[in-house]
Amino acid sequence: MALHGVKNFELTLCSFANNVAGNWGGAMWSSTKAAIMITISGCSFENNTSNHAGAIYSDRSNCEFSVKNCNFTSNAATISGGALFVNDTTFQISNSHFSQNKAPVAGAIFFKGEQMLHIKQSTISRTNCETTLFRYLCYAIIGDMSATVILAHVTVCNNEIGGGLNLIQARAEVSHSFFLNNSGSGGGAIYATSQSSPLIIRNTTFVGNRGLTGSALSLSNPVTLMENCTFVGVVSLMSSKVTPLIYVQPENSTDVRIVSSFFAVPKATLSQTKIVQTVLYFKGPEMQIIPITLYVWNTVYKRINQGATQVIDNLTNSVSVHFVNVGSNVNFTSEVSLFASGKSDHL
Repeated sequence: MALHGVKNFELTLCSFANNVAGNWGGAMWSSTKAAIMITISGCSFENNTSNHAGAIYSDRSNCEFSVKNCNFTSNAATISGGALFVNDTTFQISNSHFSQNKAPVAGAIFFKGEQMLHIKQSTISRTNCETTLFRYLCYAIIGDMSATVILAHVTVCNNEIGGGLNLIQARAEVSHSFFLNNSGSGGGAIYATSQSSPLIIRNTTFVGNRGLTGSALSLSNPVTLMENCTFVGVVSLMSSKVTPLIYVQPENSTDVRIVSSFFAVPKATLSQTKIVQTVLYFKGPEMQIIPITLYVWNTVYKRINQGATQVIDNLTNSVSVHFVNVGSNVNFTSEVSLFASGKSDHL
């Protein structure tokens, strides 16, 4: 279906299945300069394929897309955007489900341009983005080129062949969401590489994610705020390599703020070697010392037995932050180290 030059358009209770397009949008393609509203409600998109956007492609539209109560299942793109590829279009998604979509770049959603992607009360799961060429772009959702990405009450889970959210020169706000069992080549849950855009995360839980640099988050952005968040780590008994929960590798100065949050890291024994996951790891560029600022307030850090749910001890005096090639300005609320209850005037 091609939408070009149409007026306001509404699609309700429809099914798009087994459609094939050469380049753009296996099921639907939209490109219009008119200020219109496109609403898609109660529809299903299944087994549609294209080079870009297995299901829906929207390019430079001066319109707003609203997708409600829809299912996107097993759609595939040979290049990018397994379900959606959106360029310079305001796009809202609510009460919808994305499952088993596939693409080498952005297994579920590729969003770029200066508009806003707003996803709420939805799930993105079981994305397949297996590739050897674009492994750092192998994520369920990608925000690119000055985009704004907002996730609220969203579950991103079981994306084991590709991580959760990748932010490339995009700003994001994530709230009341869950990132569970995702596996990425940067951060398992979120990989933020923007040098100019902030990342704000509130009331969000990260459990069992795996990444090559940070198991939950890998950050290069200038400002990151984490408030009322929970991070539960994971240690693989098949490997002695353990990545930190949060990995920070800024090109320039960075400001990381952690407020009223909880960190639980597992410990395991492999070949008589005790392994404990690091909470935060800061690494600056080689041969260059860059400034970083870290504030931690009212935050708890605990270790747990591998495979157990019971917290076995409260190690507020453990050294769980590592710095490499950075000049640090660190403000902990504990007198010794990370993490304890307290108050900081900087927050």
